[in-house]
Amino acid sequence: MSSLRRVLAVRLVALFAVSRHGRTVLAPSPIGLRTTGADLTRDLRAVDRADRVVTERYAMTTGKRLQRQSRMTESTLTFAGAGGG
Repeated sequence: MSSLRRVLAVRLVALFAVSRHGRTVLAPSPIGLRTTGADLTRDLRAVDRADRVVTERYAMTTGKRLQRQSRMTESTLTFAGAGGG
């Protein structure tokens, strides 16, 4: 009697996307790094996230407002791979 085995392979892939005011700015894209020593393109586990507000001020030489300011949120994401790091 023969038996049939089904194997389901699950590949976890980290994706990065950006939206603003409900509109997609950057569509989901896979992130990761592959080197000769490690493959961090799959099977990643989210470990930590740190957010901070960054305010950038700069001067323009022309225009209605010569002093400009941009405010943004910077996110630093930490992942661990199958090898633990």
